[in-house]
Amino acid sequence: MLAVWLALSFVLSRYEAIRTWNRLLKGSDSEYWVQLSPGTAVVVDNHRVLHGRSSFDGKRRMCGAYIGLDEYRSKLAILKERFDPDCITVETRDPSSGRSVWGPAL
Repeated sequence: MLAVWLALSFVLSRYEAIRTWNRLLKGSDSEYWVQLSPGTAVVVDNHRVLHGRSSFDGKRRMCGAYIGLDEYRSKLAILKERFDPDCITVETRDPSSGRSVWGPAL
């Protein structure tokens, strides 16, 4: 087993950084609380938002779905081309399909 020795000051500085990060995350200006009503949809980008929920007594039914970023961008590009055709430049449009591989939504 390989032993790794770290200077105490290095370790302590990392613990301080973790405490600071925790304090910032739990600060009132960093939290947004909302009570959802039945039928309310919530969309969260897991790459940009740290989210969670509090404890709950009673019945709760939550449905979740995960959409990959590539799938989202692909569908966004298709819908944008369909409903906003001006976003495609004529030079890059594939005449056979009408789709552009250089669309700004990609």
